[in-house]
Amino acid sequence: MNTLAASQAAPAAPKAVTLQFNDNALLPLLFGDHDRNLVRLEQGLGVRLSSRGNRVAISGDPTRVQAAELELMVEARDPAHADEITEALAVRYVVRRA
Repeated sequence: MNTLAASQAAPAAPKAVTLQFNDNALLPLLFGDHDRNLVRLEQGLGVRLSSRGNRVAISGDPTRVQAAELELMVEARDPAHADEITEALAVRYVVRRA
């Protein structure tokens, strides 16, 4: 019985995904000055983000990686408001952690 409980409590294996964006002109709005939107997303979700060209690699806990992936896709649809979206996300996750 203890073995079953221990296996259920084991953390999920880290996950890594890479997103590729087609419109390079929108990336400065999406990423923010000095990638500040990516940094906020990293801090808010506890994932690791790395950008190179038009690609963003996301790694970490699978659930959090999926949340970051969805957030970036939402921001990509409306990059002019990416800063506001990322700020709202950071607030939501800080409140959930408290």
